[in-house]
Amino acid sequence: MENIVNELLDRPLSFVTRWHNRPNNGLRESVAEHSAWVTRIASLLGNLCTQRDKINWKLLYETALFHDDVEIFTGDIPGAFKHKFTKAKNDIKSWEVFAASNLFLGLPKALSDNYRKNILDYINRPKLPKLELRLVHAADVLTALSYAKTQVEMGNALFKDVMANIRFDAFCFFSRDDIFLTKELKPLIDWLKE
Repeated sequence: MENIVNELLDRPLSFVTRWHNRPNNGLRESVAEHSAWVTRIASLLGNLCTQRDKINWKLLYETALFHDDVEIFTGDIPGAFKHKFTKAKNDIKSWEVFAASNLFLGLPKALSDNYRKNILDYINRPKLPKLELRLVHAADVLTALSYAKTQVEMGNALFKDVMANIRFDAFCFFSRDDIFLTKELKPLIDWLKE
């Protein structure tokens, strides 16, 4: 077991930059910031969805917070690249699975095994994953959309296509999943449809 001090005090995700493949307006986002936003939005979505009484909140929070921890090793790999090239997507998934096995080595075994399992479940999620993984994925999409929207509002035209693509993907995702069909989330779905 590595030193637990490293697990508690190191901050590697604070130095991994997202969206590094696109010019931005000086607004940089680290993977640590992204993970905090995903956790916040997943919590909000969980409380507003139709099945909030069935949520395993511990699983939701741990998965949301740690879902991109493999990027300590892989760096941020742009989603557009992952989704456009099927072979690369499969290779990247293998790489992420390998990276996950090297996370949390300084923690007690039961705890590190639990965190790694949550990350692997998220990486390997099927088309219709369990409720908590759907909420984390939805929060992940909305967080990307929020960043792209902010870039566009700051005058960065290079994010217009990104925002349009993510917005369409988000609309498809939210409108086909019945857990999001609540009166509280209707304004979000209407906005995504515009």
